[in-house]
Amino acid sequence: MNVKNIIQLKNSSWLLPGPTNVGIFTDCDCGAYLIDTGCDRESGKILLRAVKQKEWQVRAIINTHSNADHMGANNFIQQATGCEIWATKEEAAFIESPLLEESFFYGGLPFSDLRRRFYAARPSKVTRILTPDQTHENFRFISLPGHFFNMVGVITSDDIFYTADALFDEYVLNKYKIPYLLDVRAFKETLYKIKNIRAELYVPSHGEFLTDIEPLANYNAFRVEEIEEKLLEILKESLSFDDIAQRLCRSFELSLTYSQFLVICSTIRSFLSYLVDSKKISHSMSDNKMLWEAVK
Repeated sequence: MNVKNIIQLKNSSWLLPGPTNVGIFTDCDCGAYLIDTGCDRESGKILLRAVKQKEWQVRAIINTHSNADHMGANNFIQQATGCEIWATKEEAAFIESPLLEESFFYGGLPFSDLRRRFYAARPSKVTRILTPDQTHENFRFISLPGHFFNMVGVITSDDIFYTADALFDEYVLNKYKIPYLLDVRAFKETLYKIKNIRAELYVPSHGEFLTDIEPLANYNAFRVEEIEEKLLEILKESLSFDDIAQRLCRSFELSLTYSQFLVICSTIRSFLSYLVDSKKISHSMSDNKMLWEAVK
């Protein structure tokens, strides 16, 4: 992320590209609304330099959701500016108590070494609870479930659609193979929904902005189907979760860090839940192990 790379997408809608893209909307009084804040304190410093250079004042941070790479600079910016933070109710809980995210991915309280390896944002205070599909003078907040609990996208009055993590850039999918998903069915439904929302530009949180979202949405759907197919092939025999995770990661030739392992395992559990609910696989208990198998 670099101040020099800030892009004016249209009139009042801006983009500061980075590992996590940050949107900026400016009002007629030089007020700036940040759409997410990036990964960490350094992202916050760059954002505040950009705001200062443009002679804007930060009015609010709009968090699309609460993953640490989207609200990592919240605390720094809120402390520096006293700005508001807007988020949906479910995401607000994680923003105010980031330990919840670490514990959610681990399935319990992470041991200290793992907590050091898994980046956690500092807590910040949410001042306004958003309702998905709510309208504001300058924004429409669009419900985009699937990736996390109650994620929203933001369409500005300029007709620029910041799509959060409703879908992923091809480079990201090709590199990491298994994107993080909380609810597979909802993610698929969001992909269909987003193709039918018209905007002048679409700005995913990771990757380049687009004039046509449909090809990328279709590619995301294809990659989700690929994961499903690999799981169904693996589950032609009865396996424990650890065996499933190992075989799926091998099939994609992945070599994982601790934090990547936790995130991918959470995604695999979401896929297993989806496949059970779709009656494509079954589960059973044997010798105090939970086993999974494709329905024959």
